[in-house]
Amino acid sequence: MTLTLLGGERIVGAMFVQGHARHRSAREDPGDILNEPEPFFPLLTELGETLLIPKARVLEVSGDIPSQRLTAHGTGTPGVTIAVTLVGGTVRTGAVFLDMRGLAPRPLDFLNHLHERFFARHEKDEVRLINRDLIERVHPLD
Repeated sequence: MTLTLLGGERIVGAMFVQGHARHRSAREDPGDILNEPEPFFPLLTELGETLLIPKARVLEVSGDIPSQRLTAHGTGTPGVTIAVTLVGGTVRTGAVFLDMRGLAPRPLDFLNHLHERFFARHEKDEVRLINRDLIERVHPLD
């Protein structure tokens, strides 16, 4: 997986995941780790070094995130396309799946009621976890 930090640095590595997630009945994955309350997580870099990464400085994460792949397909959850401008000016366009109650959930409701620090943005076959605290603005495109 690839982490992009607030300063623009990209780090390729692997997270240390457990056999079971704390809040769902499946193997833990990066989304679980990033949304747990602990402020730091360890990352094994492709050079074999272990770094302790502060979640508050992670702009986005891309890579294999099984729990988020499942939310994108076959759930009946409405998806809306948004353009997210992150701190530093990077723009990411893709779909978010509004797993919310109501007849017509809106991106505004989704973002205002989101309890997790990172949310998934889907584009074709790619999933990125976006740090909601490092968003400058969101442009709904649907």
